[in-house]
Amino acid sequence: MSRRRLIVMVALAGLVGAGIVFVVTRGGDEVDATSAASLGGGDEAAAALWQKLARLSAWLPSFEGALSDPEPEAKTVLAAFAALVDEVGGPSGFWRDTVPNELLSCHREPEQPVCRKLDEGLPELTDGEALARQIGRLDETRAEVFLARNADAMLRWVETFAPSDASADAMRKTSYWQEKLAPAVAGQQ
Repeated sequence: MSRRRLIVMVALAGLVGAGIVFVVTRGGDEVDATSAASLGGGDEAAAALWQKLARLSAWLPSFEGALSDPEPEAKTVLAAFAALVDEVGGPSGFWRDTVPNELLSCHREPEQPVCRKLDEGLPELTDGEALARQIGRLDETRAEVFLARNADAMLRWVETFAPSDASADAMRKTSYWQEKLAPAVAGQQ
């Protein structure tokens, strides 16, 4: 190898090393600032999602302190959404257990039109469950990107399925009930 080539390679190695040091030392500060950034910083869907989640504290008791934070980290928003999906749409959640077993008594009268319609509509819950599973496998460093890409879908799911609490009155106020199940109830009367 010629001496000239060796000098160029050493110079390039030095520049690359300096670049790495710059990115590592400066990048850490940017990552911390970004991870604690306000959701209101241009991502309206994420901010709206957090506001909705904050109003659903009855479903999220383990997030009680975090829900009062106006500027949560993306990973907190995602964790709260995943917990809500489990409580509202999971196997032992509101729509799959409480509604059919306690509120509609479908176990006693499974042929009620509303019970049949509920069974038919339950697959719609899977959109939220799929997002929650992805959140569970998500690397924390990708939380902001995931939230930015999926905030609209998560917000739609919350607006459709999440009642304010586990009561029959709150259930009847959800758009899922009003659009899908109420017509079946009206049809049987």
